[in-house]
Amino acid sequence: MTSLTRRLPGFAASHMDSSLLIPMLLLVAAFAMRWPFLGHPMIHVDEQFYLLAGQRMVEGWLPYVDFWDRKPVGLFLIFGAIRLMGGDGIVQYQLVATLFAAATAHAVYLIARRSVLPSAAFAAALIYVAMLAPINGAGGQSPVFYNLFIAWSALLVLRASDAPSEAAFRRYGCAAMISAGLALQVKYVAVVEGVFLGLWLLWTARGRFPGLTAILARGTWFACAALLPTLAAAVWFAAVGAFQPFLQANFVSIFQREAAPVGFERDALMHSFRLLAFPFACTLAALMVSWARGIDRDRTFLLLWLVSAIGGFLAIGNYFDHYALPLLLPMSVILARLFAVRLAGPLIFALLFSQATVFGVLRYSPTSKGRAITAAMTADIESATAAGECLFVADTPMVLYLTSQGCAPWQYSFPFHLTDGTEAGAGGRNQPHAMRAILDARPGAIVTGAPHFTPTIQQYNMTLLKQRLDSDYFVVGRYPDRGRVYSVWIRRDLLPASQQNRIAFGNPAPAGDRQPPGAD
Repeated sequence: MTSLTRRLPGFAASHMDSSLLIPMLLLVAAFAMRWPFLGHPMIHVDEQFYLLAGQRMVEGWLPYVDFWDRKPVGLFLIFGAIRLMGGDGIVQYQLVATLFAAATAHAVYLIARRSVLPSAAFAAALIYVAMLAPINGAGGQSPVFYNLFIAWSALLVLRASDAPSEAAFRRYGCAAMISAGLALQVKYVAVVEGVFLGLWLLWTARGRFPGLTAILARGTWFACAALLPTLAAAVWFAAVGAFQPFLQANFVSIFQREAAPVGFERDALMHSFRLLAFPFACTLAALMVSWARGIDRDRTFLLLWLVSAIGGFLAIGNYFDHYALPLLLPMSVILARLFAVRLAGPLIFALLFSQATVFGVLRYSPTSKGRAITAAMTADIESATAAGECLFVADTPMVLYLTSQGCAPWQYSFPFHLTDGTEAGAGGRNQPHAMRAILDARPGAIVTGAPHFTPTIQQYNMTLLKQRLDSDYFVVGRYPDRGRVYSVWIRRDLLPASQQNRIAFGNPAPAGDRQPPGAD
């Protein structure tokens, strides 16, 4: 390491490895790269739900009982803490996600720094942040949070491998597994990478401890450390009498889902592949450049880490592009070895950085338009909720639950648990029964979206919804956004007779497709 640093001239040699400079630079860079999306209320449906779940927890709702989802409670706790920051929560969760992205990038830097000069390691850290946005990581998707714990787990595993003593090995190893366990409590798919990291620890332990029994004992200890956060959650839910809902949502429901159509999964996989084609090709080139210099422990670690991240991506099906966000961690560290190549390295970095930045900005409609659409739909909804009526968002955007502050006592707040055919029976409750219960409560406002977003359609529920809308509701506004159109429906008895007549006769002002004020 010292010889590498000595060969780097000028500013980088004397200052790049400062313990404070790198995190500060990465924080500034992360804010600069994610600034265009700050305040966008509709980046992705998932994070809108996480923000709503955080609000519900602050209000005293119990996950898996009062509102249902299969995500671990750790993710909801993060968003619950964010809601305690005040405001509408939108800017706040995106700021916290930016802090997580910057901290993860710092871990990328530290791992890459084991084998390359500071400039190449810093370039790898920048690439990690830049590549988040093109694959739906511009906001607060769950991997933006749990990648931090996996990255630090990987760093600690490598430090355990280098540890000079058994005590240091155990210390680093346990810390690494606890960090991996925290990742599990953000999203369970992190288990694939966590298992790899645990197995790597045991592999490197074989020369430290005499006999298989000693290694297995250490493995048991590490496994317990990794499971500790999940066990703590289970014990807490058992203590409040909600262990069965916790068990069903967290560990049973995933096996009750039906498989998505092959065509949908193929198209989603190809979409993700197209987004990652160039950076992944560069990653493979970096692996070849690195391995051409011979096999060593770190190179093997990075290859297997990449394989485990790909395994996690493929593990649960659907293959939505944001499922590929964990791949960015090992890819970024591996790319550092390509960035270290003289002349070609800076050029490849410039191409990757430019592509990621442009694709990220193009992926999302302007933030100002997203804000204007949300404000306009909120105004439509408040014509009903201001009178004490409830809101049902049958499609995205769920952020309207927060902006309208309307009552929404629905256990199934994530709409696709009711409208996606692959989720039939997975929520521990019959889908048609849950949809009928909501519609029978006669919410004052309903929000729908078209075309359908889900792999399959729960035909009975969608037919029931359409029948109720046609018989009891009028559409008061339609808002196009990124290839979809959102419609706000108000229950007809809440509208003045004169407005009902205008809508019934097709007056384009209230019912036609329209842009909200200030959206141009």
